[in-house]
Amino acid sequence: MKAEEVYMQLQNKGLRLSCVEGKIRVWPKDKISEKEHELLKNFKEGLIQLTQFHHHSKENELHELHEHGKEFFHGLKKRKTNNSFSFDKKNKVIQVHNVHQVHSLNVLAENTKNLSVENEKGSSGEVRQLGAWFFGETEPSFDPHGDQAVYQTRSRQSAERMLNLVRDLTWPDFKAFVVDSSITLKRVKEKYYQRRTTIDWQNFILWWEKCGDFPQAASMYESYSEKTAQEIIIKWNDIKKRAKGRFSENFSKYWLKRYMNKVFVTQISFIEGGPDEKKIEESKLDAVQRLIHEDGLSKSLARKIVGF
Repeated sequence: MKAEEVYMQLQNKGLRLSCVEGKIRVWPKDKISEKEHELLKNFKEGLIQLTQFHHHSKENELHELHEHGKEFFHGLKKRKTNNSFSFDKKNKVIQVHNVHQVHSLNVLAENTKNLSVENEKGSSGEVRQLGAWFFGETEPSFDPHGDQAVYQTRSRQSAERMLNLVRDLTWPDFKAFVVDSSITLKRVKEKYYQRRTTIDWQNFILWWEKCGDFPQAASMYESYSEKTAQEIIIKWNDIKKRAKGRFSENFSKYWLKRYMNKVFVTQISFIEGGPDEKKIEESKLDAVQRLIHEDGLSKSLARKIVGF
């Protein structure tokens, strides 16, 4: 296994990677298995390079956003004054709620030291519960890569107290509003929290680059889910439809087929510099046999996957 494969495996599981001060950071931590801990240890240097190369700004910014958010939630456990919460940094009391600047890290580093006026009436238990949901310490938890999420509170009053804080943590990617005793989040854009489909598509492109221009018949990319695998096919077909000239011709030389959460890629026509038509046909026949004997697929399904 190579560092690139480990990187894609972790991304496909929904884990986020960043590099901070030469160290690999992965979250949510509770979703990392012992085997993945070992992979992180064994491929540390390669993963650091990949993380810096692919996500030099956005991933590190998102990680720092989470880190500052954690400081905020952890701080609530340490200090309480006059039945309300306050935190100071060099004797300065600062508010958190400023949605137009919340994702500026310098502002967030300062702002997340104190609850907004609207939220000062909330209890420490409410905020700790929100923190556990936001950082993936409970089930269900906030999925930053999904299109919607629901945070369940104890009452409508509690939901209204927490609403602005939820907005601060998820804006501008999500719109947040209260429904009965819950806070509902609906995605409106992608800025800091990429959709899982976007991540899967990026990983698919990286995987294809590794395969090269002449992939072996039925080369297989394992997607996060059946849904994201299908969306990869849809995106591919959409690009193929809009492509023009020689670029369009190249698209027609590959066959993509989804089976469960897997996307299979097969070269079906001659490409200059690659194998001739005879070798392509032989490769497809070999792939059919491999899918039948190694993967247990039926002959008809195996033939569909490789483009017969």
